[in-house]
Amino acid sequence: SGPKSRAGEFTPEELDAMRKRAKAHAAKVKASKL
Repeated sequence: SGPKSRAGEFTPEELDAMRKRAKAHAAKVKASKL
């Protein structure tokens, strides 16, 4: 897969992976603030 021409052209797999990463990161940040 080459460079994306637009940010909106992600595959469902990529979007799912990004959501999982964001969720994991948010949980880590939340835990560190407690």
